[in-house]
Amino acid sequence: MRDFSQYKEIGKTTNMVVYIAESDPDIMIVVPRAGTMDNAKDARENVAFFHEYARSLGKQIGSVVIMTNILSQEAEARRAYQEIDPKLVFAAGLVVENALSRALGSFFLGLTRPNAPTKLFDSVEKAFEWLKTMRPK
Repeated sequence: MRDFSQYKEIGKTTNMVVYIAESDPDIMIVVPRAGTMDNAKDARENVAFFHEYARSLGKQIGSVVIMTNILSQEAEARRAYQEIDPKLVFAAGLVVENALSRALGSFFLGLTRPNAPTKLFDSVEKAFEWLKTMRPK
């Protein structure tokens, strides 16, 4: 399990813990709990968290999602993530570090039309750097 202690924890939902780097509070690092089986109820809770956090900052946010801990994702969960408001979330980087997470990430992008730009990355650092370039000016 990766160490996220260098980041500040800003909240939790049923299936994830969310962090930020103090230098970039508008980019969330979303860490699903180990063994997550993403369902519609949890996905809607996650979307609500993202929206609430963006509103609390008063600006759009980006997200780095660590896909490694996700074991499965229901179709209804994918549809729930389509409800992400692009006025609140400017982009998402999906970090895929093993074959299963790469398959889930590819499947998500292939079957879902995210409202915000979304790409796969092999590291948190690469996703974070890309999100910095996607920030609204």
